[in-house]
Amino acid sequence: MSLSKIEIKGRAIIQRRRKSDKKLLSEIKVDNLVVNTGLERIAKMICGADTTDFSYIAIGEDDTDTSSGDIELNAEVMREEAEDGGVYEDNFKAVFEKTFTAPVGESYLIKEAAVFDTSTETGQTMLDRFTFIGQEVDDLTELYIKITVTVSTF
Repeated sequence: MSLSKIEIKGRAIIQRRRKSDKKLLSEIKVDNLVVNTGLERIAKMICGADTTDFSYIAIGEDDTDTSSGDIELNAEVMREEAEDGGVYEDNFKAVFEKTFTAPVGESYLIKEAAVFDTSTETGQTMLDRFTFIGQEVDDLTELYIKITVTVSTF
């Protein structure tokens, strides 16, 4: 008798685009780490001990390596609800997407992102976190992020 092991993996696509015509300026694909607080929440959801879902994406300006013990972004600058709050996609995938824009006159060099369960840092639980090569976002560019978390057996 062989037993299945569950694996939870994350993958992200980051696209920097010109706001005026949506022209793609750069694209990065990176793996992301489902952190300990995310794993704990998933386990609690399985048995009904917690029902709070994850539906917010936050971005920040720090590129410190990701660790399984991470609970927050190191230099968060924006947090917004994912489109449709996140959706289930075929083949055991949860997908979170959001396009971020900077207010007029502001500019950020975004290097980190994560999925959370709340719109504020107070009382938050982080699902995953990842870092990437800095992408400048200002009033002329936007940053599209698509995070896919896949649950599978091996």
